[in-house]
Amino acid sequence: MEVPDGLRQSPRWWHDPDGAAWLAGLPALVADACARWDLRVDGAAMHGSNALVVPVVAQSGAAALRLTPGDARAAAELRALRFWAGAPVVGLLRAEPDGSVLLLERLDASRPLAERPVDEVAATLGGLVRRLALPDPPDDVPSTADAARALVEFGPRRWQTLGRPMPVGVLDSATELARSLADGAPDVAVDGDVHAGQVMRSSQGGAWTVVDPLLMRGDPGYDLARSVWTQVDRLPDPAAVRRFADLVVEAAGGDTQRSRAWLVVRTVEYWLWCVAAGLTEDPLRCARLIDALA
Repeated sequence: MEVPDGLRQSPRWWHDPDGAAWLAGLPALVADACARWDLRVDGAAMHGSNALVVPVVAQSGAAALRLTPGDARAAAELRALRFWAGAPVVGLLRAEPDGSVLLLERLDASRPLAERPVDEVAATLGGLVRRLALPDPPDDVPSTADAARALVEFGPRRWQTLGRPMPVGVLDSATELARSLADGAPDVAVDGDVHAGQVMRSSQGGAWTVVDPLLMRGDPGYDLARSVWTQVDRLPDPAAVRRFADLVVEAAGGDTQRSRAWLVVRTVEYWLWCVAAGLTEDPLRCARLIDALA
């Protein structure tokens, strides 16, 4: 099995000294999982930024084998899949205890949400956020309030260290909004990594289904900005960006004012992260979104 070049070149591995070894060992890891779980490879491998996904056939039928390094992120994803079992999240069939190897239900990768009309994308993403906002998330998962406090405490210092990558007024506005979001959040489950690229049709019934969830607690509107900046290249002008953002917020329900504040806070937070990571295109997308929201 050939490891896709796109996975090898993912920013995930740029600062991960163990990444090259994991990537080199992937063919053997796939072969081992197939042997242990009685699986047969059934198509070309796919990938995101952190994982390899291989279509397979199990005794129960078509499935997908997902492999990622066995780290804290893998364990958190396994926990998220178990928490949201029965919600519009990909079904878990089998797993290694550390989450590094998962056997998942097979989704229809040929029909991603990202390729649908933008109004449908906005309505679908907002609706999924609403449906994932289940009560009683675990107390020890990351909270949106802590994320807001982190920007207030560390944002200005990071901004200085990174060479002031955005106007100071943008940073000040984001930190003030973050301060207001540090308290008063609802206590529901939040997917901290939801966007159109992580939503596909179910192979059975065709329902829109989320992959790679990140379980948090707090404000459902926490990550709506990601839904926008990942679509911003399809939106021709600031008015279209604002309209898309409005549609996502409306479909998500909840506290509209807090959701709109999170649009700014998360975009600025991600902008800083992108610059630190050495990305060049996503900071421009963040700038477009902030300009449109101004």
